[in-house]
Amino acid sequence: MKKVLVFTVIILILSLLSVFAGDENNNRKSETQNTVIKGNVIDKSTGETLSGVCIKLVGTDLTAYSDLEGKFEFNNIKPGKYEITTSYISYENISVEEISHLISETCSLTIGLSPLKN
Repeated sequence: MKKVLVFTVIILILSLLSVFAGDENNNRKSETQNTVIKGNVIDKSTGETLSGVCIKLVGTDLTAYSDLEGKFEFNNIKPGKYEITTSYISYENISVEEISHLISETCSLTIGLSPLKN
């Protein structure tokens, strides 16, 4: 009877250890499965790309600037909902709200800016 009890306790302990190890591995996976938000910025009326536009990811300390082709990218972003704001000389500042993306998904968008009216 003692052998059966000891054997049962050992099996229970091993089962619990494997469950906890599985949870820990799942937590590590979700921490490392970050995504990318990328896009380009254009002049809304002409369709020309805009370089040097300041793009901020609200709620984080991340800022990007569009390159010579109007492209920008935020890497290693945790999945969720975000808001992006832009600022550029002689153009209206805009806010793109509720950008959401999932694990292993790249979010691509085009932001059209309008020139300021005199």
